[in-house]
Amino acid sequence: MRYTNIAGIKSKKRPYTEQLLLFGNDSPSTSPNFAGPKAAYFMGLSPSEEGEEPMLRGGDLSALQDNHINAGEWAPGESMISFVLGTQHGVYQRFPSKFLASEMDTRPRPRQGRNGRKNDLPPFRGDVLAVDFLQAHPQVVLAGTRSGHICQLDTRTRPEDWDSMVFRHKSSVAHLRSIRGYDILAAGPRNAMCIYDIRFAKAREHKANQEPLPPWEQKVVAPVVEFPSYRNEAYIKIGLDVFNEPGYGHGVVAAAHDDCTVGLYSVQDGSRIPSVDVDKIKAPGVVKAMMFQTLAYDQHPSLFVGVGSVVQKFSF
Repeated sequence: MRYTNIAGIKSKKRPYTEQLLLFGNDSPSTSPNFAGPKAAYFMGLSPSEEGEEPMLRGGDLSALQDNHINAGEWAPGESMISFVLGTQHGVYQRFPSKFLASEMDTRPRPRQGRNGRKNDLPPFRGDVLAVDFLQAHPQVVLAGTRSGHICQLDTRTRPEDWDSMVFRHKSSVAHLRSIRGYDILAAGPRNAMCIYDIRFAKAREHKANQEPLPPWEQKVVAPVVEFPSYRNEAYIKIGLDVFNEPGYGHGVVAAAHDDCTVGLYSVQDGSRIPSVDVDKIKAPGVVKAMMFQTLAYDQHPSLFVGVGSVVQKFSF
């Protein structure tokens, strides 16, 4: 890889490493920065005077006013919706013909128990940290939760059917990517990064004398690929991106580690890929922003990494 240093744009509000790296093109695969309580203009927020908070511009967005947004993803062209948002109170969607962003699951929320517990609430109606669309079926939304659940929300079926289309990852799901067909990559704390083939879900073993499990705890999926060298013991906000374009092998995962380094990994077998330049990265803090992108004047993709107050570019 070839290494280039790019001057960073410093933010008065937070370090540049916390900003999402976003490069302007028309590719639907480019993810906007939805993250944060004042999430961006894709939901109908318009800028007011410089330095002021964004203003609502028509339509009703009251459902999101007190809801922290963790992640967002544009829908592929074949999908019926425009984009989805992962929030602390579930998954929200917006349709092209509507201005309102609404919760995907429209069932009434059950009341909390005496101790404030929400045992009757499916995990995809809780704190959702990551979202994506399944490549094999663009009508299926994938949601990764803080509780460690990976959920499949098939917009062609009733929300009641989604309750059983859930299985657990080894940790909170900080990142969730559909990489090919039915294969999805999940990553999070406890050094847990795996690839699952969701077609091979099976029933969880349940003894007769045990209490009945809720629908979202009844299935398990074994990983088809694991990443033993991945190191992230505790961070949710930590950088990761996947490059899986045709013509460049089986795919590469770029993942930040909790020791402020970055590693490249093979999608095929989960092994660490040696890279002289990338392996030299030693950021002043945990790297929170990185992405693969091909700029207009480049013939091949590059990995862009936010390191301190600069963006570093690593070209293949």
